[in-house]
Order: sequence, then C-alpha cells, then structure tokens
Amino acid sequence: ERRAMEMVAKCPNQLEFIALCPSFVFGPPPPLPTQFQSPTSEIAGENSSGSSSFSISLIKQWLNGASQVQSRLCVDVRDVARAHIAA
Repeated sequence: ERRAMEMVAKCPNQLEFIALCPSFVFGPPPPLPTQFQSPTSEIAGENSSGSSSFSISLIKQWLNGASQVQSRLCVDVRDVARAHIAA
C-alpha cells in the first residue's frame, strides 16, 4: 500500500489511489463440498451450505448470546466487493 501511494505521488493528475481496508470481513458460508453433505439433506430440505469459518462461527456466537460482541466494525464480503468495484 505504501509503495502504491509513492508511485501515485510520482504521477500527479495521472493516477488515483484508493485504499480499502475493512477491519472484519464476513459473509455467507460457501456450499459444502458434496463429499461432506448428508445424503438426506436435500430430502429433509436442509441448507447444504456450511463453513468452518472462524468469522461465521463468531458472528453466530454473538447472535446467540454465547459470546460478547468484540467488534462493531464488521462488513459483509459482498459490500467489500461492491466497494472495490466502485473504487
């Protein structure tokens, strides 16, 4: 990031620099690979998505009251993607 800012400074009015540094990114869990899905999950109407992601587990704990909220500076990964595209 520092090197990029130095390069932009050498080219005034030619380049624009935007740094996006979200603090705690989370998002929807990806689908489980088929080898980890239960053979009855589709029949039972269960969601086949799942993740061992620390961030998703932590947010579930916050929502369930199992853990104290440690940060309110959370951002959804889809919003981060939109911000990068807009930048």
